[in-house]
Amino acid sequence: MQIRYRPEIDGLRTIAVLAVIIYHAQFMLGGEHFLKGGFLGVDVFFVISGFLITSIIMKELNTEGTFSFLGFYERRARRILPALFLVILVALPLAWYLLLPTQMTDFGKSILSTLLFGSNFYWFDSLQEYGAESALLKPFLHTWSLAVEEQYYILFPVLLMVIYKWFKSYTVVLLTAGLLLSLGLSDYVTGKNQSLSFYMLHTRFWELLAGSLLANILYFHPQKENDAFLNKTMPILGLYLIGYSLFFIDLDSNHPGYVTLLPVIGTVLIIWFANEKDLVTQLLSSRLFVGIGLISYSLYLWHYPIFAFGRIIEPSPDWLHKTAWLFLTVIFSVAAYFWVEKPFRNRNRLSLRAFSTIIGVTALLIASFSIFLMSEHDSVPKNDRLKALYGENVIDNQLLKRKSWDILDKIHYELGYETERKGNAVTAPRSESEKLWFTSKAKLKVLIVGNSHGKDLFNAFTTNAEQFPGIEFARYGIHTKSSKEAIKTMKAAPNFKAADVIIISTRFGKLDKADRANHVSIKKLPGFIDTLKESGKKVILTSNTPEFFAYKGYDNIFDGYMREKGSLFDKEELNTLYYSMKASDVDEVNNKLREIAQNKNITYLDKHSIICSDIKMQCDGVTDDGLKTFYDYGHYTLEGAKYFGSKIAEQGWLKKLSE
Repeated sequence: MQIRYRPEIDGLRTIAVLAVIIYHAQFMLGGEHFLKGGFLGVDVFFVISGFLITSIIMKELNTEGTFSFLGFYERRARRILPALFLVILVALPLAWYLLLPTQMTDFGKSILSTLLFGSNFYWFDSLQEYGAESALLKPFLHTWSLAVEEQYYILFPVLLMVIYKWFKSYTVVLLTAGLLLSLGLSDYVTGKNQSLSFYMLHTRFWELLAGSLLANILYFHPQKENDAFLNKTMPILGLYLIGYSLFFIDLDSNHPGYVTLLPVIGTVLIIWFANEKDLVTQLLSSRLFVGIGLISYSLYLWHYPIFAFGRIIEPSPDWLHKTAWLFLTVIFSVAAYFWVEKPFRNRNRLSLRAFSTIIGVTALLIASFSIFLMSEHDSVPKNDRLKALYGENVIDNQLLKRKSWDILDKIHYELGYETERKGNAVTAPRSESEKLWFTSKAKLKVLIVGNSHGKDLFNAFTTNAEQFPGIEFARYGIHTKSSKEAIKTMKAAPNFKAADVIIISTRFGKLDKADRANHVSIKKLPGFIDTLKESGKKVILTSNTPEFFAYKGYDNIFDGYMREKGSLFDKEELNTLYYSMKASDVDEVNNKLREIAQNKNITYLDKHSIICSDIKMQCDGVTDDGLKTFYDYGHYTLEGAKYFGSKIAEQGWLKKLSE
C-alpha cells in the first residue's frame, strides 16, 4: 500500500538533516557557533515521522478496514535496520583500533542499547556522570532520536487502534489532549531536569503527535487548493519559524518546551499548506532538496560516527578537517542509500524470510561483539603508537578518574556497602552518613567535606598516611550550597560528630556565576562555615585547585603535549606549559576565599602552593617519575594525589593540629 508521494517533505528532511550536521560540525562564525539551533532539526524530523506514520496507518484503516502490525513493523524494519547495521559494522573495527579501554566499554554498551531500541535511556544515564567525556566523542550518541521514534512506532499504532475501536469520533480531541499534556510536561520537566526531558519519549511525544494530529486532520479535511491566501502565506511563515529557530534558539532556551513550538509549528504549516504554486513548496520540491532528502536518513546515521572518530584522531579540527568529514559523510550516505537502503526496502527483491534471516544473524553478531567489548578489562589500548608514546603513563583519563575513587570505594565496601557510582561528586554515600570511619581514640580526627575535589584532598592525605602521624582522615560528600536538610544529615553523621577538625575542600565559582553541578557559589560559604563552627569544630578552608585550559583539543594538557612532542618529552617544558595555561579566574576566586577565611577567623590553606611555583613559573603536571598528576582540568590522579600529599606534608599544613 502506498500513499501519495510529497516531494516537499523530502525537502523538509533536507533542512532538518543539514541543520543537525552543521550543528554537530561546530563551524564558527564571528566567534560563535554557526546555526546554534541546528539541533532542532531533530524536532522537524519528529513531526515528519508522526505525520507519515499516521498517514500510513489511517489510510490502511480507512481503505481496508484493518491494520497489519506485521506489515507495519516489516516496513519500519526495512527502513531503519539495514542502514543502521551497516554503520555499526563499519564503526566496529575503527572503535577497536581508536578507542581507549573505557571508551570501548562505553561503545559496546551504546551499541547494545541501540539494538534494543533504548539508547535514549543509556545516553541519559551515562552522560549524567560528573566529569563524563564529551558527548562529541560518542560515535552513536545520535541514535537516541532513533530510539525515541522506535518507541513511538511500538506505542502509537496500539494507541490509535484503541482510539479507533472505542473512541473514533473523538480522535482529534484525544490526540490534541495528548499533545497538550505532553507539551506541558515537556516544559515542566525541562525546567527540573533538561537532560531527562531532552532524551525521553514522554516529553517528545507531543512533537510526534503534532504530525499525527495533522495527518488526521488532512485525511478527513484536505487543504483546499483554492484557498489562495493561506496557501501562499502559511508555507512562508512556516519556513520563517524553522529558520528563526535554527539561527536564534540555543540549548539554554528551555528546550524542549514551549520554545520548541516554533520549529514544530513551522513544520506543520509547511506540510499542511504546501501546494505546487507556492514558492516554498517549489523550493523544497526542487531536485537538489529532494535528492538530499532521499539520503537524509543515511546522512544522519553516518555523520556522527565520522565526526566522533574524526575528533578522536584530531581533537582540534579546523575547517579543512570538518570539510573532509562532510565529504566522507556524503560519499558513504550515497553509497548506503543505493546499495543498502533501496535494495532492502524492495520486497520483490528480498523476501521477508530472507530479510529476517540477514537482519537476525547480523544483529546477533553485532550484539556478541558488543558484549565482548564490554567485558574487555585490559587497560592498554590497541594503538601501538600510543602505547609506545606514553610508556608507563595510563593514556585513558576516564580510567584514571575511576581509579581516583578506588580508595573511597574500598572503604565503602569494607563497611558493608555496595560500591558507589564512580564520579559522584556531590552526594554522600550511605557509608559516609551512617558509619564511623575513625578507629583510634588517641588520634586527631579530620573530616574533609566537599565534592570531587574533597575526594582529591582525602586521597592526598591517605596515600601519605605515614607522613601525618597522629591524624585520621574521613570524607563526607556535600556541597556548601546544600539544603538545610542535607546539612542536618551531615551533622548527624558519626564521622562528623567524632571529628575534631573540618576541612572544606570543593570547587567554588565566581560570585557572578550561576550555580552549576560542579561549580559551587561562594555566596553560601560564610553561612556554611558558621554552621560548622556552631558544632564546636575547628574549621579549615582550602583554596580552589589551580585549573588549566585545554591544550590542542585535550582537556588534559599532558595528552596534548605528548601528541605534539612525541618522544621529545621534557618535564621542565611541560611544567612551564602548565603554568602558562593556568586559568587566572581561579586566582580571583581564591582571593575571595582568603578574605572569607580571614573574616571568619579560620585557617586558610592554599592548594596553589603545593602545585605551582610563581618563582619558577611552573606547575607540576607530572610527578618526579614522569606520571600524570591530573586526569582532566584539575582533578588529581592517584599518583598526583600521593605526590601533592607529600608536598603538603613538607609544607607542614597540618603540623600544628597534631602538636
